[in-house]
Amino acid sequence: MSESSLDDVSDTSPNSSPLASTEESSDECTSNPPPSPPVASSSKRRKYDLYEPVVPLLETYWPPAANNNDVDHNLTETSSEESSSSEDEDDSEDEFSDGEQASDISSVYASDGSGNASDSGDDESCQEAIKVHDGTELTVDEGVLTIMDMFIKYKMEKVQMKGILMSVLKFLPKINNMPKTKHNLFKFIENLCPLSKEKVYFYCSVCHYYIGEQLALCHLCGNDPNKFYQLSLAEQLKSYFENHGLADVIDNYRASRQKEADGNSYSDICDGCEFKKVCADGYSLTLLGHTDGLSISDSSSACLWPCEFVFAEVPPHLRFKFILISGIWVDDCKPNMNTFLKPTVEELNVLSAQGVKWIHPQTEAEQVTRVKAPVMCADAPARAGIQNILAHGGKHCCNICEQKMKKLPREEVLPGVKKKARRRVYTYEERDLRLRSSDRMELQGRETRRKQAERGGPLTAVKGVRGSSVVSDIPGCDRSM
Repeated sequence: MSESSLDDVSDTSPNSSPLASTEESSDECTSNPPPSPPVASSSKRRKYDLYEPVVPLLETYWPPAANNNDVDHNLTETSSEESSSSEDEDDSEDEFSDGEQASDISSVYASDGSGNASDSGDDESCQEAIKVHDGTELTVDEGVLTIMDMFIKYKMEKVQMKGILMSVLKFLPKINNMPKTKHNLFKFIENLCPLSKEKVYFYCSVCHYYIGEQLALCHLCGNDPNKFYQLSLAEQLKSYFENHGLADVIDNYRASRQKEADGNSYSDICDGCEFKKVCADGYSLTLLGHTDGLSISDSSSACLWPCEFVFAEVPPHLRFKFILISGIWVDDCKPNMNTFLKPTVEELNVLSAQGVKWIHPQTEAEQVTRVKAPVMCADAPARAGIQNILAHGGKHCCNICEQKMKKLPREEVLPGVKKKARRRVYTYEERDLRLRSSDRMELQGRETRRKQAERGGPLTAVKGVRGSSVVSDIPGCDRSM
C-alpha cells in the first residue's frame, strides 16, 4: 500500500470509518494510480529481522486503543455480516476476477497441496521483490506481515482479520499482488515461513506407558492409547538461523560481552562457572529447558503441558523471542515425564552428536550447530516429575540433599475445633547431610525398581527416588540439579 493511497484514507471525513470504503474510492485508485514514494532500496532483506522490523504503516490508521474491545469495534460489524456464510463460500466469492492478476502472483502463494511452494516461482529472492502494486515500494511480504502483526498484537479472530484484509484491498488499485482471500493469506504465510511438522507419539491412557509412533494398545494393561505431539528441534533451529537472524544476535551479544568483560562481575547466566563448563565456541548452543502445565479453559479439566527451550547465548531481553517448542501434552492428568520427554531426549542426543546444518544468510557458508541441554527449570511439582522423586511433602522430597522430613507432634484437639493434619518440616541438623548426585540417584532408582519387582505391590522409594529418569540420558545434564 503506497503512502499516497494511505493519505487518501486519512483525508476522509471524521464521520466515516477507515474500515468502511466505497467502490468510488477503488475506481479512483484504479484510474489514477498514486506516484511511487521515494523509498530507499534495501539489499538482501531478511524476511524476519528482529533488528529491522517492518514499518507498521497500518498502525497509523488503526492506532492502539485502551482495550481490545475498542480495536475490534469496527471489525465486529464486518465479521457479523460475513459469518453467516461458510468459509468456503467466502473464499469463492473473493477469488480473482481477473485471470491476469492470478497469473502475476501464482508463484508467490500457490501450493501443490502439501504445504510446499509450487515450482512456478523462480526463487525466493524473486518472491521478496514483488511489490504490492506498481505505485509503491511496499512488498507483498511487508504488507502481509504488517497485517499479521495487527492480528497477533490485538488478539483478533480470523474473521476479523479477514475484514482487515478486505478493507485494505478496497483501498488498493484493482490490479495488485496482495492475497485476495483469507485462505490465500495463510497459504502465503505458510510458504513464507514453513511450519514445523509435528510427530504423533502414543502412550497408555491409564498407566502412561510409552507406546511409540505406532498406534497400538498398551503392552502392559491393554488399555486404549492417547497421544502427544513432538516438534522437530532441528527444523526450528535451522529456521531461526536462516530466517530470523539468530547468528547476528549471538555475534553481537558475544562482542558486547567481550567489551564489558570483568572477571568479578556477574550479569547473566553466561558468567557462571557451571555454564563455562558446558559452553562451546562458534554457533553451538546451550539450551535451558522448561515445562509446566496450564489450564486450557475454565469449563475443561484438561491441561496443556509444553516442553520448551531458550538459548543461553542470546541476550536476556531477546531470550524469550527465540523459543523452541519440542513437545505438547494435552490430558486430564499430569504427564509421566519419562514418557513425555523421551522423544525430546532422543533428538537432543542426535543434535549433540551430529548437530544441525544451516546456511549463514550473510556469508552463505554452511554451518553446523550442536546443542547441549544441561538443566531443566520447573516448579516443585514438575521438577519432582522430571527427577522422578517424591513430590513436595514426601519423606525425602528435597532435590538437593537426602534429609528426611519429620512430622510435628500432634496438637491437642479442643472440643468443637476441627482436627488439623500433622505437618512435615525439615529440622535443623548439626551434621553434614549427603548431597544428591546424578549417579547416586540413578543407583537409588534401580534399587527402587528391583525391590518393587521382588515384593510387588506399591512402589517404595529409596531416599525419595522413584526410579530412573530419562533426563539422565541427555549429555551433560545433571539430574540432581
